[in-house]
Amino acid sequence: MSQVIFPVKVDNITIEKNVSGELIVKPAGITETQLGALPGFNPANLLLNANFANWNLGVGAVPDSWVLSGVGATIVREAGAGLIKIGTYSAKLTRVGNNCSIYQEIHAEKGITYWRGRKVTFGAWVYATVADRARLEISDGVGVTDSAYHSGGASWEFLTVTRTIDIAAVSVGLFFQVNTGNTSAYIDGAICLEGATSISFASRSKTEGFGVRSVFAPNVVYQAATDGYVEAMGYASVNGGNDYVDGFTDNANPPITQVGQIWTDSGTTELFCTMTFPVRKGDYWQVVRVGAKVGERKSPVVHWIPSIT
Repeated sequence: MSQVIFPVKVDNITIEKNVSGELIVKPAGITETQLGALPGFNPANLLLNANFANWNLGVGAVPDSWVLSGVGATIVREAGAGLIKIGTYSAKLTRVGNNCSIYQEIHAEKGITYWRGRKVTFGAWVYATVADRARLEISDGVGVTDSAYHSGGASWEFLTVTRTIDIAAVSVGLFFQVNTGNTSAYIDGAICLEGATSISFASRSKTEGFGVRSVFAPNVVYQAATDGYVEAMGYASVNGGNDYVDGFTDNANPPITQVGQIWTDSGTTELFCTMTFPVRKGDYWQVVRVGAKVGERKSPVVHWIPSIT
């Protein structure tokens, strides 16, 4: 096997490795920072949860910000050796009887009028063991443009596709598909850029929104899989005595740093109170309810709200 020395220059295109060892495809003689100055090119990743880190609905449910399409299809979080390209997880999409996909639509923030006539490039790392099954697609509701299919060589391949959005477009959708035969394929490190140039992967540099609000139990310790917020609403109908709902978070298990409290005193007949506090990824958190005459009070309602980057 011959050794490939990076960077490689082919027809004014440079293929090189960044500090993380990922391959980057860009015009020769220009830095990643300078890419932003290219006409019609915007280096911001337009996808949410592009590295499939967030699965707040569960490991066998759809990853945050993505939609599953195709009767019988399944999507699961993958953490197996060799089946992750970027970060901690990839997404495993399995076709069962019908063509299937996971996708995001990106036009809502700026409006579809902005995107009409503009170029969009969609790229992602894809792993497959069967040829001509897994690919990427850009759809604008009028037409589609597809990437090449994965070779099926049981390795990660960076697929990419560029489309000029139709002037009558009604949407801009980015699809990862498994077609024509029942098999599984994996996707990781996805990126969508405005323009015709694709770099391999870029996470968003800031929080771009929130995931699905999920209900959690009080008096139970949880560890945060992502940055996020805890929201707790307490209710009391008090006939003497005090009722407290305390919030804790830090890197200890159980957490010991109190960051919030809501309470009612003996003079209150009925009261709703809410507290919200941030939690770092990897830290533990807990909402604890204490107080007199507990049987006369309702348990607090606790929500976890993940941040999306």
